[in-house]
Amino acid sequence: TLWPFLKNQTDLGIIHLKRNNALKVLLSEKRAFETDRWTNTTGIEEENFSMALEYEECRRVFLRNEEEKKHFDCYFEGHRRLDLIYENLVDDCSREMNRLQDFLEVRQETLRPATYRQSHQKLSRCITNYWDLKKRFAGTAWEAFFED
Repeated sequence: TLWPFLKNQTDLGIIHLKRNNALKVLLSEKRAFETDRWTNTTGIEEENFSMALEYEECRRVFLRNEEEKKHFDCYFEGHRRLDLIYENLVDDCSREMNRLQDFLEVRQETLRPATYRQSHQKLSRCITNYWDLKKRFAGTAWEAFFED
């Protein structure tokens, strides 16, 4: 009952946090389940971690990610909306936080994240079958996910 209620609140501004690279979403989620570490509040980088990913699971996640983004974009199309892209937050947090504060119509403050990235490892080191997956996804809409 929550979703229809929110949809009907057209004066409600929607902040949609999106992550473009669904491969990193999948890896991050699987890593969190495997290690039971869901956030990094200390800044201490995790130990090296690697695992194999199944092609079909990747494909399903990539498709689901696209469908969910489209679904919520359409679902809330009558609302004032701000899309925050995770990769942009990582690249220039200050600029994105300024955009967010402008959207919220609040006074600009310097904001800093309270969490840190879980991993700084390259995908090719985290995914044991990375090169096989990269080859299989070459020429698809998702080949850009495999850029280290």
